Amino acid sequence: MYFVLSVIPGPMSWVQRQMQEGKDPRQILTQLLPSGAELPDGLHEVMLWKIIVSILSEPPARKKLVTQNTLEDFLHLMSNCRNIMVLTGAGVSELSAISIM
Repeated sequence: MYFVLSVIPGPMSWVQRQMQEGKDPRQILTQLLPSGAELPDGLHEVMLWKIIVSILSEPPARKKLVTQNTLEDFLHLMSNCRNIMVLTGAGVSELSAISIM
């Protein structure tokens, strides 16, 4: 059984409709997850529906800039841009010798 997702206006309304129709969230997840992925036994049905909503709500991956492939490209971009924002993860401040809280 395959589920058509493209004609549904929003992920939450689609999920609600599947729940009202008594669909099995494990079966839906087997269609959404990569081949070979296994769901742990014992997950409550509500958690399975939350996982489905999360998968369907993920923003699309950002496309790589085709003109930015090398360190030189990056350095050129950094030296010519006026507004630069850097987002980092945890631990960067400690490695860069910036005092941590």
